[in-house]
Amino acid sequence: MTAAHVYDLDEVAVDRATRGDRTLHLSPDETRAAWQHLEAQGMTSGAIATTLGVTRRSVVRWRAGWPVGERRPTVQPYRWTPRIEARDVTITARMGQVLDGLIAGQTSRQIADTLGVQPRTVDCHVTRLSRRLGATDRLQVVAIACAPGVTINVRDKA
Repeated sequence: MTAAHVYDLDEVAVDRATRGDRTLHLSPDETRAAWQHLEAQGMTSGAIATTLGVTRRSVVRWRAGWPVGERRPTVQPYRWTPRIEARDVTITARMGQVLDGLIAGQTSRQIADTLGVQPRTVDCHVTRLSRRLGATDRLQVVAIACAPGVTINVRDKA
């Protein structure tokens, strides 16, 4: 990158910064060249950060020797993808009634009113269903119970 190119880049960056436009997208090499050029002019970390449209922390890290342009990996949103093997699960009749309510989209209170029990009792049945199906929440219980290859056997009290 030539010195003239860096100077032009600096003028564009300064122009955008003074207008409040933070859409200056530079490659890591361009950012490094612009940062070194601005630092050679004696600008402070805050002024360099404003000019390049980055945080002051980034400029301080570059001075400490961190690579320019490297970013922390972004955290992906939570997506649960079940790995459901074909299996047979045996549950009680009451757990079957609770599972029917979950599949219908009812809340614990609605299921409890239907069955004539306390909502806490329904929550206990949901917890037991979760353990038997290998799920971590109510949505996974329904997803696994409705998955092809999963057979739910309801055992009667004898």
